[in-house]
Amino acid sequence: PPVKVINPAKVYCGCIWRSPGIPMTRVSVDDFRGIVEPIFRRHCFDCCITLTTVTHRSFDCTIPILYNRENTEDAARANSCYQEVLQACMDNGYIPYRFGIQSMAYLAGRRDPFWDTVEKLKAVLDPNRIISPGRYSR
Repeated sequence: PPVKVINPAKVYCGCIWRSPGIPMTRVSVDDFRGIVEPIFRRHCFDCCITLTTVTHRSFDCTIPILYNRENTEDAARANSCYQEVLQACMDNGYIPYRFGIQSMAYLAGRRDPFWDTVEKLKAVLDPNRIISPGRYSR
């Protein structure tokens, strides 16, 4: 047993994660790793990739960026790493199956017929913007 129990909430553990879908092929996994691992290295973070089988053809992937949330420089590096990985994944077709709140502006902020429709539906169904404010909407 460990000598000391570590509580992540009390040791300033920050975590931002990415969650792209990846085809279940060796080529796709190698390609994906070739995209994200250099970004993590540039930002001085370990690249901890988890692949979970969703179907016989696809993985969902979780990549946490673990940092000291009390250290402003560390937090800024983590955010910069996240933004770069997000853009690189989107540019290469590794689209997330889920977005965090910090990505809503990136996801819904651009002009796009889908998000234009979502905006109209939300205005009708939630005119006071009380349902999940800031999530999956402009």
